[in-house]
Amino acid sequence: MAAIPNLSLIQVVGALQIGVASSSFLTGCLVIQTYVYYSKFPSDPCFLKIFVAILVLLEVTHLLCMAIAQWQFTLDTAASLVVFPYAADLVIVFSNLIFMCVQSFFILRLLKFSKNKYVALACMILCAGFTISGEVIAAKAFAMTNSEQYIDAQYVMIIASFILGTLCDLGITAGLMYHLFKLRKVEFRRTIRTVDTLMLWTLETGLIPCMFGLASLGCFIAMRYNFIWIAFYEVLASTYANACLAALNSRSITSHQNAINMLDRDPRVPKPSDIVVNISSSSNSTAPNDGKGEI
Repeated sequence: MAAIPNLSLIQVVGALQIGVASSSFLTGCLVIQTYVYYSKFPSDPCFLKIFVAILVLLEVTHLLCMAIAQWQFTLDTAASLVVFPYAADLVIVFSNLIFMCVQSFFILRLLKFSKNKYVALACMILCAGFTISGEVIAAKAFAMTNSEQYIDAQYVMIIASFILGTLCDLGITAGLMYHLFKLRKVEFRRTIRTVDTLMLWTLETGLIPCMFGLASLGCFIAMRYNFIWIAFYEVLASTYANACLAALNSRSITSHQNAINMLDRDPRVPKPSDIVVNISSSSNSTAPNDGKGEI
């Protein structure tokens, strides 16, 4: 079976290597974040700990499938370009599962913070469309007989999947930012910095996956046959998983700022500077008499 002429061997293998290397780095970051999470939040609900464990397991399996696919593409590039190996198809499956888990987590967070059921429902519909379209693409990939025909046949579906995922991420980020902005107006002046930190973390964890999704979409539309878009797609699932763990671990920073705000706001709690002054005054008053003062 001859290789497809429109597909470049160098660009395909090179894109896979870039994606696997970048995803390996991000998976290492995810493992560190997981250790930090279990160390700092041992009292979290059991279902949340199980969710984190499942997410890490999915990401590690996702990376393993990418490594196997790269190995198969490298050993037998021509045959792999005609029909993608099953490991490459499994990458799509596990990526979709990671997308679904992370977006569902942020949608529940949006619903809890904003209490707006309509925005959460709209994001849920986008998430469901993103997940279903991704699984359809994966199912068609397993039944593939010619990769070029597969890409042409699924061209609209792949673009729709990227658009739905990006719109869902933007909707979640915009909803959280709007709620935090309203909260910022009614909070005390000294607690505004905590809200500002939450807004910064929301932007970072929401926009980074959007950037990789848009980059993958743009590369797929402009040059779908050289597979440069695969490098961004392979990293996309890893950015989702890291964004989820970063959102969970950011609670330690906001908790520390809340403690500082309580010290500043509550007059009954002495400030550290006052404690130092009191200790210094008491030590001076109890100093031994050297005979030059009063008897």
